[in-house]
Amino acid sequence: MKVLNFGRELMRNKASSVLCLKLHNSTRNPIFTRRHLFRSIEETLAMLRDLEGYSFLRIQPPSVYSHNSPMPTLSKNFWLQFSKKTENTSDKVEAWQYIASDISGSLSEDVVEVNKFISDLTYKLMDLTYPQLKNVAHSLTFLHTQFSKFSEFATHLDQSLAEKLEEIIDAPTLTKEEIYCCLEVSYILLRWVMLTAHLRDNMSSQDFTSGHNKLLMQKLLLKHIDLLTPPQLVFTMFLVGISREFPGLPYQSQLEQGFPIPDTLNHKLEQVLPELSSAEVGVVCHGLHLSYLHLETRHRIVRNHLLNSILFFPEKSLVRNQLALASIAKTLKRRGAINQAAVSQIIQKLDPYLDYMECYPKLRLLQMCLSAKLPSSTWKPFIHKIFEGLKPMENLRLKDLEQLAFCLLYFQENNELQPYLLEILKGVNSCDWSDVRSGRSYVYLISHLAKAQVYCLSSIDSILEKANQCDMSELHTDVGLANAIDFLFRLNIPILSDVGSDAVYVTKFIKRNRCLSENSLFQVLELDFIRDIYKLKTKHALDDGKRIKLVKHFQSHPLRRTTDYEGSFHLNTLSLLYRDLKVIQPKNFRISLEYPMPCSTSPNIILERYRGDTECFHPDILHSYENTLILFLPKKSEVGYEGQLFGRCKTEINYLNHLGYNVEILNWKDYYDALKRKKNLKYLRSVLNRYFFNH
Repeated sequence: MKVLNFGRELMRNKASSVLCLKLHNSTRNPIFTRRHLFRSIEETLAMLRDLEGYSFLRIQPPSVYSHNSPMPTLSKNFWLQFSKKTENTSDKVEAWQYIASDISGSLSEDVVEVNKFISDLTYKLMDLTYPQLKNVAHSLTFLHTQFSKFSEFATHLDQSLAEKLEEIIDAPTLTKEEIYCCLEVSYILLRWVMLTAHLRDNMSSQDFTSGHNKLLMQKLLLKHIDLLTPPQLVFTMFLVGISREFPGLPYQSQLEQGFPIPDTLNHKLEQVLPELSSAEVGVVCHGLHLSYLHLETRHRIVRNHLLNSILFFPEKSLVRNQLALASIAKTLKRRGAINQAAVSQIIQKLDPYLDYMECYPKLRLLQMCLSAKLPSSTWKPFIHKIFEGLKPMENLRLKDLEQLAFCLLYFQENNELQPYLLEILKGVNSCDWSDVRSGRSYVYLISHLAKAQVYCLSSIDSILEKANQCDMSELHTDVGLANAIDFLFRLNIPILSDVGSDAVYVTKFIKRNRCLSENSLFQVLELDFIRDIYKLKTKHALDDGKRIKLVKHFQSHPLRRTTDYEGSFHLNTLSLLYRDLKVIQPKNFRISLEYPMPCSTSPNIILERYRGDTECFHPDILHSYENTLILFLPKKSEVGYEGQLFGRCKTEINYLNHLGYNVEILNWKDYYDALKRKKNLKYLRSVLNRYFFNH
């Protein structure tokens, strides 16, 4: 089958109608606890408490809880009666503190009187000052075992704190002491949520952020960011990471995944990062990552500070603060590690400590090295040491195997990393699948292995079979995409495979992971393409109608497949090349700018020889591979400093070579150098002459 014309045929045919699979509303019961989220929050808070400037995380309890309190010990009944006879807000707060200290163990007696007191206090919350509300909230944390009893009271308290906060923070002048008090309250409310999380139903990561804390982040980061001290900024970014959203960004309407760091935050980070320890920088980076903020080329100063924070990370705390190290590395993995010399020094510095690190920081460091375009003499021993330290593969998560396979595929030259990929394949069925999103990682992993010519036929067959059962007709809508990726959840282990029927969960997952969701479908399309061109013996193939819909979806909008934010430069360069080639168009050749394969991620310039004296091209005419020349332009991120190729472009070039096409690789640097000297046409003639000389 000739794939070039096969792609055109897919684009011409009309898609057949497929019955839409409706999403059903159901309640999703959590199967596994949020232990990873709890652990990272607790570890971060414990680390910050030990640093100077974070005394708002070391709040002392009210004096009523102290054995050295000058007040005599009185009964709960006294305070209940006293609260009825006083209208003074300070007295009511004091009564609440004593009553809360008395009933923190149980509420077996005086239930009616206590309920009346709580109801009256709820009604009076709006009359309290912000510091008084802070004391009420602090005492509430001692009643966390009675969450069902005090949940409504906690909600009203949060609302009252938010209203008082707005009055304080919108005042003409805002002092650092007031910001300090606000951060104390935010920590108290966070602690209340963490203490009661195990008693709540269907709790998500968004539930960790109270209304008060959302408002505080919005006001501090959008209006008063210049007033924040370095520790205050660190803790505020810590709260941003918990909420998974940076204030003021359109998360719900954004089609692509993530945002560049806002200018105001970038300017503040340029000032603050030099004053922070490496561990504090890790907290900031963790917040950036969890809120989908990433570096761009223009963030040069911040990028250099992050590289230096790893390069000068205290060696005595490298193993203890692995989470901070991994957080910095994962922020640098996208556009952040382009300084090849600095990354090489980091690898040399961390090499003696790799054996003592956990899996997570090792993988993040490996991902960081992707954008550095390291020479093989540097990355080969580094990969070998990391891979040996990750064994056995059965101890890793499925997502870890997916990320590891992607890194190996990115670096691989001449199948030299094939033994590592085979070991990854052996660990697929026995690794940790305890995540509702493991089906997505499974599809990506099998696809990465297949691109490296490591095949698991049963897995490919299972993926294609499940994908054929889904409707892929309306991929531009949330509901349509949810129907299309339903197979990702069906591929999971049985105890987790029913999550896909929860419309609320799937829709929320899509809004935050649209790129990953759409690219899961692209992996299926590519697996079917690999199955076809390498003649793999599987029982199932992707349905023709679904294949047509996927090709139309991914190739109708060139920028949709661009996830590295270099699409405009790449497509502009292609446009210039196409313009120049039309000027020097060889005789009896047709020049087009199109996708040569169904799984192509970018258009290529295609020159096809035609017969006769005049150009008479018809899309139904099959042209031979030997009469077709494809000028392939790798993206900037795929070309190393010495011209070596990395990543996706190598995979697509391998496909084209396997199919027998003539491929000439264009170098964007060489072209722009020639363009600057007004020798661009001569450069392209030399490329064409290489082809004509060999043919």
